[in-house]
Amino acid sequence: MLQSSARPDATRRWFSRVWFLVGVIALLCVGAAAWIYQSYDRAAEQMLANARARGEPVTPIELETYYAVPPVSEDATSLWLAALAKLRLSPKPDWTVYRELPYFADGSIPPLPPGEWPQLALAEQFLAEQKEVLAALRAAADFGGRARFPDGNYLDAHDRGSALGFCARCLELEALVRLYRGDVSGTAASLNAQLAIAHALEDEPSSMAFHKMAVVYGDTNVRTYLTTEDFSDADLSRLENDLLAIDFRKSLRGALYGERLFGLSMSEYVATAPLDNPELFAQRLRRPFDRVAYLAMTEDWLAVADTPWTRILAEGDAVAARWNDMTGLLHPTTKQLSYINLFYVGTVRRETSRRLSILAIELERYRKRHGAPPALLDELAPEVLSEVIDDPASGGQFRYLVSETDYVVYSTSTRFPLLYGAALDSETGANPALLFRRSLVSDKAPTEPATDDR
Repeated sequence: MLQSSARPDATRRWFSRVWFLVGVIALLCVGAAAWIYQSYDRAAEQMLANARARGEPVTPIELETYYAVPPVSEDATSLWLAALAKLRLSPKPDWTVYRELPYFADGSIPPLPPGEWPQLALAEQFLAEQKEVLAALRAAADFGGRARFPDGNYLDAHDRGSALGFCARCLELEALVRLYRGDVSGTAASLNAQLAIAHALEDEPSSMAFHKMAVVYGDTNVRTYLTTEDFSDADLSRLENDLLAIDFRKSLRGALYGERLFGLSMSEYVATAPLDNPELFAQRLRRPFDRVAYLAMTEDWLAVADTPWTRILAEGDAVAARWNDMTGLLHPTTKQLSYINLFYVGTVRRETSRRLSILAIELERYRKRHGAPPALLDELAPEVLSEVIDDPASGGQFRYLVSETDYVVYSTSTRFPLLYGAALDSETGANPALLFRRSLVSDKAPTEPATDDR
């Protein structure tokens, strides 16, 4: 009897010891998890403090301060808002009538004059319907174009960006119509107004505004018109100054600041999400790790933004490869940031295009002053040449060839795909989107006199 009663006591003591050890282990695990969570939180706060010390905005208030109002003498915000108000009040275009116009719907881009354009009268009819909007856009452009748009939600910014994109296409169409009517100076004014829309968006710290700004710039066909038209030196000078003022690097940094704050706000939302939502609860458990990863990735991309233009593509590819290897471990918000390399690729292409356009203008100004293009690019204005001679896409310098019949300046990069089914240039093997060729033999036919009032 004594032995049988001793066994239950020994069993109870054994189970007590086991449960005691389990409790100790559980407490140690909870303590270790809390310590790890706190360590990640401290690391995140330190990263934010370091960013603030570098002068970067990390809170909504700091981002508002960063997105500053331009000086009064340059602030065209009210003029842009007035133009957008006119657009909202204007009747919507009948796209069943205008769908064949270039830059809209299904329309194809016609050849430059003296080619034929069957839709010229239709294009003029469309622009007549947008006359008040176009006049308001040119007023904002004449003021310099810079803006500080009101704060609002994502949909407000999206609608504004879409509206400005429509305005840019109207100006693009207007430039083409003016060219067909022989109004070369008017064409330059339309191109200036289109570049002003890019200036209006360049300070807004959001990836959407940056993307729209880059698209608007990319649709400004400065080099296309320079291939056939003799612009005045005053028009060329203004176009060149507008192009020199575009700072893709600054706009890219601002977009990353906005994206970082957006990611942090999503992190705060996850932190306060209801515990009965299984998906959000899982994200809540991962939040400290994802927050640090998100901030670390943003720092990497900001470092790429500070890299010399000729190395940005290589540095961006390295960052993208490093973080893409971790996408199985990271929250989808952090994964999305890894796609920013596509922004960098597009930005380098547009920066290359911007520099080519400036070189094309400088070559034209030189040709008009001296009666012939320079034998070497080194003969161009040194203060301009030093800014644009390096080719961001290839990592080297732009190539320049001149003959008795034409001259050509181009990028040797093969990184970017051909657009709209275009073929490589037969003479240089270059992408035609990153090439400027100017014939020195005129075959232009007379055009009708300008009738459009600017």
